[in-house]
Amino acid sequence: MNNDLDEDMIRWRSFVEEMDRFINPANTDQQLYQRLGFVRTWITNLRDENNELKARIKKLEDLVASLVQQQQSQQVPNRDLTDSHTQ
Repeated sequence: MNNDLDEDMIRWRSFVEEMDRFINPANTDQQLYQRLGFVRTWITNLRDENNELKARIKKLEDLVASLVQQQQSQQVPNRDLTDSHTQ
């Protein structure tokens, strides 16, 4: 999962650099500049939400793995129970 986050960050930085080159108030009319700024903010918010969701998913995966491991360690094999009843 860390590799996914690293790749996302690399793509994001590349995107931001491209947006910074494209969104230049000296080369863009003011209304377009404001709209592009809004789009960049919106995309930033989506990226942050995506990273937060990935972190939550990772926590849930870890919790499930822990619960499965805990349950498996508490299970008593059926063979042991039947052996004790037949003796």
